[in-house]
Amino acid sequence: MLLAVLIITFGFFKTLFVLIFVAIGIAAGYYIQKTGILTDVFK
Repeated sequence: MLLAVLIITFGFFKTLFVLIFVAIGIAAGYYIQKTGILTDVFK
């Protein structure tokens, strides 16, 4: 439902662009959490 609203509102390619960057952000956050980079930086 939300995906359909996004496609209608923004268009297909803009929605695809947003979804790709959301997936990259999730993957980067998961990688940072698993490696513990931020915990070393903020100690």
